[in-house]
Amino acid sequence: GAEYGCGEQNMLNFVPCIVVLDYLKACRRLTVEIEGKAKKCMEVGYQRELTYGHQDGSFSAFGESDKSGSTWLTAFVAKSFQQAAAHITIEEDVIDKALQWLSKIQSADGAFPEVGSICHKDMQGGAGSGIALTAYTVVAFLENAKLGEKFKSTVDKALAYIQQHIAELDDVYAHALAAYALQIAKHSLKDEVFAGLQSKATKEGDMQWWTKSLPEKTETDCWWHRPCSVNVEMSAYGLLATLETCTGLEGLPIMKWLVSQRNDKGGFESTQDTFVGL
Repeated sequence: GAEYGCGEQNMLNFVPCIVVLDYLKACRRLTVEIEGKAKKCMEVGYQRELTYGHQDGSFSAFGESDKSGSTWLTAFVAKSFQQAAAHITIEEDVIDKALQWLSKIQSADGAFPEVGSICHKDMQGGAGSGIALTAYTVVAFLENAKLGEKFKSTVDKALAYIQQHIAELDDVYAHALAAYALQIAKHSLKDEVFAGLQSKATKEGDMQWWTKSLPEKTETDCWWHRPCSVNVEMSAYGLLATLETCTGLEGLPIMKWLVSQRNDKGGFESTQDTFVGL
């Protein structure tokens, strides 16, 4: 359903277009017609998402009518725009300003606090310790090769924070994100953290995945949030971390499980897990 009620919903429509293009390109199955459609969808989504931006470079569900931008949504937008830039014209300044805002709100200890209201409560990690959100946000910087040097100290501080709190990675979701962040950063602890993540995986037959123990229901539950979608998302990050460490073959059991989880419309349960899963 193409609903565009808020900055998060709009990303539901924007992101799959990028992913489909990348996927079909990789499989050499991209037709001119599909490419045209996907680019059009991206351009519309891009322009629309800009309306949810704040003067300071951040993004939030309802734009300027929200008191402040959201850490999570701003990181998600920066990351997605970065990927879309391979296909359509994205003003670099928009990504730069989003990363600048994230850099400004970073705590002295290197963590990225949750500013603004969020729907995606899992990003807060276990007990709100925020390793998940910090790992998620630093990935937006790490995946941006162009601006990497500019934000080097921000990235270093965030990685140091993750390193200091590795012992607290009891939450599988945070662990999967941290493993992926450390892999792309080529951090000295990447293998150790990845091994820890592997040990938490469920393996059955020729499949492998990760599951999350369910927290108590909280007020912040959002309309799209379902528990199984988190398993898809974690497993997708597990796959990304696996692909960074080894050849594609080790990723096959995870791929098989992810494929088995798709819903009848060909997507997954929610924004994030469809995006990451693809």
